[in-house]
Amino acid sequence: MFRENAKIVKVAYLPIFKIWHAGDVPGDLLTDVNLAFGEIAPDSTIQVNPIKELDLPKELEILKQNYPNLRINLAIGGWGADGFSDMAFTKETRSVFINSIVSYLEAYDLDGVDIDWEYPTRDHSGLIKARPEDTENFILLMKEIRSKFNELSKTSDKKYTLSFAAPAGDWAVETFGIKEVSNTVDYINLMAYDYVGPWSRVTGHHSNLMECKEAPNHISTYQVIQNYLKVCNPEKLVLGIPAYGYGWRGVASENHGLFQAAEAAISHEESDFTYNNLKENYISKNGYTRYWDDISKAACLHNGDILITYEDLEAIRYKVDTVKKLRLGGMMYWEQTQDLTGDIIKTISEGLENQ
Repeated sequence: MFRENAKIVKVAYLPIFKIWHAGDVPGDLLTDVNLAFGEIAPDSTIQVNPIKELDLPKELEILKQNYPNLRINLAIGGWGADGFSDMAFTKETRSVFINSIVSYLEAYDLDGVDIDWEYPTRDHSGLIKARPEDTENFILLMKEIRSKFNELSKTSDKKYTLSFAAPAGDWAVETFGIKEVSNTVDYINLMAYDYVGPWSRVTGHHSNLMECKEAPNHISTYQVIQNYLKVCNPEKLVLGIPAYGYGWRGVASENHGLFQAAEAAISHEESDFTYNNLKENYISKNGYTRYWDDISKAACLHNGDILITYEDLEAIRYKVDTVKKLRLGGMMYWEQTQDLTGDIIKTISEGLENQ
């Protein structure tokens, strides 16, 4: 084991807005599953509303029976989820929220909570409400959740997990108060992806490990990790990888379509770039050639017109090596139903467990 006497965290996010069954979850290869997402109501309580086709209590019961050592946590928030700024603004509203967390942990027999506030102090063009005080209030919120969890642990056999999802932007370390809040949480799920996407006019890798000077955005997972390590201990960082990709059409063949201007991005409605579908229909199939970028340590697919950026198994192996070398806390991926093949978690697990 690359960290003596330390638990290597392997986390999968599991959406409650999609259909899945407990048998789909490789719980023997995971330490944690984060159910995504609970929402914040206007009164600062939590609402958990799985789609009607998903019998969440039943599937959770089976999951617990199959894998009694698997920790199942409730993730709250997600992209575009509002309510955090108002909820965290006062001690009273934070208390309502925390008590609501406890109620759901007890009702579903869960093991912890993952806070996905995207993002404190940033309203993303009015998508969510934000305040300058959000950073301070986020730190207070996490401290108060931890205090409540410590209190609960005194009367139960559980040590409740507290984590949060953090983005790759260089602004995130300050926005989330990482230096202070990292001492409060068990781990930080680092969303090291979406470096490019449908919003980008030039093609590129959306989760490259290393920087390539030809890339227009000059961002890399390795540099993101280094930014966080300046203010927090490595064992608190859990490196995230995506189980999906993005695509563009009208991409010239120069440099295999990489770092080229595109005529248009391909929307989610037009195509399915989950790993499930990529493996079945795209990776070295149906006219698509896989190209490996040895500088960025990332792969892409190109058919002479369409360029697809995705998380490749070879790329994951390089990231596993990085996690081990830097002695990070583990790895996570978004999200489980996008890789029913199990390739991603098998690659993560095999790499982390090997010396």
